[in-house]
Amino acid sequence: MRDSRGAVLPIPALIAAAVVCFALSLYATTLHDRDPGVDRSVLRPATADALEAASDAGVVAPPRLAAALTAIPEGYEANITLRAEGERWSAGPEPPGGVSDTDTRAATRVVSVRIGQGQFQPGEFEVILWS
Repeated sequence: MRDSRGAVLPIPALIAAAVVCFALSLYATTLHDRDPGVDRSVLRPATADALEAASDAGVVAPPRLAAALTAIPEGYEANITLRAEGERWSAGPEPPGGVSDTDTRAATRVVSVRIGQGQFQPGEFEVILWS
């Protein structure tokens, strides 16, 4: 009676193992050299969190800018500025003058701003973030 166990020839098995090892090493070296870039930056989620903290039903109220500073991640400082109808409101420290562009990140979003009771104007919500 024939043996029912399967067998693999050693040469094709070694070639398959070498191909898998080569593919894994190529993948690992490609990822190692990759720069995370702006997409992995903390700026985008920090801006979204600050905007959510400063708004009520999608409308930003100038008195709530101070509350937006609490949404900034630990280890970072931020200046949050709101502009609408020629007026400007700001919360947080001014960005340092000696900080380079690589250390400072800024994001601006167009928002609706509550100017008064029942009065809304389009405006800009800007977050400047540095560490």
